[in-house]
Amino acid sequence: FAEFPSVWSNGGFDVVIGNPPYINKRQVTDYVWLGYSTQNCPDLYAVCTERASALLNPDGRLSFIVPHSLSFSQRFARLRDYMRVRFPLIWSSSYSRRPTGLFSGSSAVRNTIVMGSCSSTSRPLITTELRRWASDYRPHLFSTVGYAELPLELRDLGGQWPFAAPGEVTEAFAQMCAKAVHLQDSFCTDDKAPALGYKTTALYRLSPYIDEPPVLDKYGNPSHQTKGAWLRFRTEEERDIAYLILAGRWGFLWWALMGDDFDVTKRVIGSFPIDLAEAVLSKSGSKLVQMARELRAEAPQHLFWIRKAGRRVGNYDMEALRHITDRTDAILADVSGISEAFEAAGAARERRVWPQRLPG
Repeated sequence: FAEFPSVWSNGGFDVVIGNPPYINKRQVTDYVWLGYSTQNCPDLYAVCTERASALLNPDGRLSFIVPHSLSFSQRFARLRDYMRVRFPLIWSSSYSRRPTGLFSGSSAVRNTIVMGSCSSTSRPLITTELRRWASDYRPHLFSTVGYAELPLELRDLGGQWPFAAPGEVTEAFAQMCAKAVHLQDSFCTDDKAPALGYKTTALYRLSPYIDEPPVLDKYGNPSHQTKGAWLRFRTEEERDIAYLILAGRWGFLWWALMGDDFDVTKRVIGSFPIDLAEAVLSKSGSKLVQMARELRAEAPQHLFWIRKAGRRVGNYDMEALRHITDRTDAILADVSGISEAFEAAGAARERRVWPQRLPG
């Protein structure tokens, strides 16, 4: 108020632009903050964003560069709630760190550029995919941003802001979500029920398995996956169709929409919009189950090894199994009523596996 009296006589700033500090609040010991909606969020960027928002006049706009945790993390749900109230119109564009990060020299951070307008009369949330690109593409990065108005069906998924791009894939997932049935509805807690394993990290593909890939310790003795987890299903048939979903384009693109670009979690897998019991009983159900068995039988023929901490960790090369998963993806699209998005989903998957770069 003392430094900018003319600004405050007009109700605040027209625009606030910034890159707040990304600091875990446990590292801040010399002061405290009280009275903020976001004061329980774990990183200082949350309260800085709220404070900056309070400096705007009734027609003001905010633009901040923050970590991409703003978009999905449950720990920042209060910040998302605050921003949706403060800004009737929000644009959110997000950027991966691999193969190239938004900032040179800070490859550990995935970023979201969030922009809010105080004066809109509508309340759309406009997003992008979590973009991946090669370094030579950087000059074209912002001129090629594609925004999508987030469909209502995708807004109520745990309160997060999905990394949605414009086009048929987002529309297809919104159509599937309208049925309000999810893969997790087939989960069970019986430790003897049919099990589906998966690697808990990913980059360019998910790694599901029914038979755990082998692991050898530094002495060559059999061991177990340390970055793996298991899901239990009510029936073997439902487990098998879930296996196909995660092995192909639909599971990968759902993870790209709802995940954090690294971790593969039970929550994200379970939120996939499908009624597995209905899929089993569909006209294509028996064919899908048979193809899942083919995939399971052939996966060990495409085993490759990665050395980690002296161990040899086995992985199934899902890319080598595309001759099966591409066919099952088409059948799953038909079962879900989204066949028109099948080709677009293939292109979206390739764009994430082979990040944007200059021709040649």
